[in-house]
Amino acid sequence: MVDLTKAVLDPNAPQKFRPYEEMEGLRESQLEPGKGAGFLFYAYTDKDIRGGALSTKLLTTVLTDMTDELKLSHAFAYGRLPKIGDFEAGGRALDAVGVNAYIKDVMNGDRRDWGLEFHKRSGAKIICGLPNSVDDPESRNCGFLAIYDLRKLRKQKMI
Repeated sequence: MVDLTKAVLDPNAPQKFRPYEEMEGLRESQLEPGKGAGFLFYAYTDKDIRGGALSTKLLTTVLTDMTDELKLSHAFAYGRLPKIGDFEAGGRALDAVGVNAYIKDVMNGDRRDWGLEFHKRSGAKIICGLPNSVDDPESRNCGFLAIYDLRKLRKQKMI
């Protein structure tokens, strides 16, 4: 962790941790088939084209590829919370406790958040909230971590 902090404070300082140099030129997966888990980066769909199921198609394609090509059993995902601003406007802090309370409200059906509901509907298990995790003003920089059980989704014919 100290090495990562140095990288933020002074990118030109000598460091042991050099992710770009370690990844540069890699073409093949570093995971052995059937071992490890994938990670889904979030995709932002412009407001003008939302509702066309583009995110669903992308997610299904990537999860299928992780299952069939990479032989992975699980995939982690970062999800957005685009409606959390309404929660914040109600006077709730967006710290770890507040973000997880918001997620619980959505999971219980007391609030609506299309970002969280998308992953839940797609078969993800929501693990926890992640405050101050990404530069995303619409989500007040908050999101959540979710996991997809790819074998379960295959059995349910969701991928």
